[in-house]
Amino acid sequence: MKRLAAALGAAQRVEELDTLQKGQQARTAAPNASISPFGNPFDKILRQTAHSEQSSSHTICRKISLSVSPSSAHVRRRRRFLTVCAALCAAVLALSLSGCSGGTSERVPDRPAVQSGERQFTAPADGDLIAIFDTSLGEVRAVLYPDAAPMAVQNFVGLARNGYYDGTIIWRSEYGFAVQGGDATGTGTGGSTIWSNHAYPLEADASLKHYAGALCAAFASGGEEEGGNSQFYFVTALPDSVDKTMQEELAANGYTEAQIAAYADAGGLPYLDNTDTVFGQVYAGMEVVDAMACVDTVQTEDGADTHRPTEEATITINTVTIATYPGPATAETAEGE
Repeated sequence: MKRLAAALGAAQRVEELDTLQKGQQARTAAPNASISPFGNPFDKILRQTAHSEQSSSHTICRKISLSVSPSSAHVRRRRRFLTVCAALCAAVLALSLSGCSGGTSERVPDRPAVQSGERQFTAPADGDLIAIFDTSLGEVRAVLYPDAAPMAVQNFVGLARNGYYDGTIIWRSEYGFAVQGGDATGTGTGGSTIWSNHAYPLEADASLKHYAGALCAAFASGGEEEGGNSQFYFVTALPDSVDKTMQEELAANGYTEAQIAAYADAGGLPYLDNTDTVFGQVYAGMEVVDAMACVDTVQTEDGADTHRPTEEATITINTVTIATYPGPATAETAEGE
């Protein structure tokens, strides 16, 4: 809707300017003005859109323009129709590029249900410890594994109950890889722990892997404190990210058939196994996590992606609630805030 409003607003401004100028002089100076009153931005949209979409949109505009009388008595009406036509075409093209909620060219992946006996794909049992993330894009629920990663879970739960994560942002958004948050500074360079900010060690458990949807502790390195802190990430690897070659490598490195099959079906980041701590798994709201990986991100001057959401695409973690499965209903969680 924001793109549509912007397009219509631009069209209105162009129409007003065109009214102040002499029509024939304007057409002589800018022969394409009547086709594309948006100038370069509209041309950029056309270049980024598939050829079929361009042809369809141009056909619509052409048909509308032909239906308007070219007589001098209808010049104003014709201009108005052409302006509105161009605005609508621009809006349709812009919306067609919005595969993800953030408006990037990437689309939220279609994730098939994973049938696996692996722990991370088994439904939580009554009484299991869970974390409920209320975010600006929706709710995410993850089961926690205090038996496999006791310090990571203890730190995360302690900080969440103290409100540390409330109002923080997802500062990293990388499609097909991960989304990361948990830094109160929002820069990715900070972090905290319940142990006077001292880091905790790696807790790699053989039963937990970096499958898509894994909730992991982000480890700091190269500074005064190396190890885990408040920062965490959700794995957003695509379902087909672990190909046959990688599966063969996993087999050669001692992964079980069940683990390899789970990686093949769900996707994941097996090269992070034994280097970062997995302490939870998303069981509800994975589509929200995927949407976080699709938002617009800041580009450098040379076109490199910083993987930092733009200001307009900021993802806020409103609260993180710790409960036991099945936990409160969504409405009850909102009321409790």
